[in-house]
This record gives sequence, structure tokens and C-alpha cells, in this order.
Amino acid sequence: VYRGVLGDGRVVAVKRAVSLPDQQRKNSNEFRNELDLLSKLNHAHLLTLLGFCDDPEERLLVYEFMANGTLHEQIHGKNKCALGWVRRITIAVQAARGLEYLHSYACPPVIHRDIKSSNILLDDDLEPKIADFGLARLFASDRTHMSTGIAGTL
Repeated sequence: VYRGVLGDGRVVAVKRAVSLPDQQRKNSNEFRNELDLLSKLNHAHLLTLLGFCDDPEERLLVYEFMANGTLHEQIHGKNKCALGWVRRITIAVQAARGLEYLHSYACPPVIHRDIKSSNILLDDDLEPKIADFGLARLFASDRTHMSTGIAGTL
């Protein structure tokens, strides 16, 4: 992920798909999945997709920039800020509201399948946004959300 600045001065994050030969098909599927999902979703606690590049040689997703990095970095990293218990509970509740939107209000509902502290990003005000929808799946209301396929991070 790279930091960039648009012509209008907005700071953005640019996610670049790795183009290793054996990863190309997997990355292409995850790229398209993330692009399809994020272009349909809009919630205060989901990362906002601003644009993309879908060239065969270069696949990029352009997101709003999250100045405070990941929740994991803030809790465990060197550059962590002091997250008191009230702020931690607030972050947890807000992230849960993002998940509730995905499960209950998105049409069709979405299962993220890779929720973890490194996929929750924090903005300037430490407001959380759920990110990384590469493994997410839509599910129809007449089918179960259960899956026997392995997904997520080891």
C-alpha cells in the first residue's frame, strides 16, 4: 500500500496488487471481488473506495487515507498511541456497526471472512473503518452463510 496525493490535494492510500505469476489469478479474483463489493457499499465504518485502475499490467485500488494505520499497530506496534479503555470500546462498537451493516443492511448481505485488528484502520480522529474485502462473499437470503472453504489469514 502506498501513500499518494490527488490533484485536488486529497491524501489517498493506493493498494497495488502483487503480480507474481503464481499469484496473478488469485490476486485478480481478490481484486475484482474487492472492487465489486466496495463500489456497492457505503457506511461510515467501512473504508471508502475512491477509484481504481484495472489495467492487465497494473491493478490499483485508491482509498481514503487512514492516518493512524491499523488497530493492530496502535495496540501492539512501536508507534502506538495511548488507547484508553473508553476509546477501545468505542472502536469495537463502531467496527461492530460496520459489520452489522454488512450482515443486515447491505443488499445482498456480505460476509467479510477476514476480520482482525490489522484489517481495521483508524483515521485522524481514531474512528475505525473495516478494510480488505478481498475474501468477502455475498450471500443470498435463501442460503446459509456457513462455508466449508478455508478463508482468512493463517
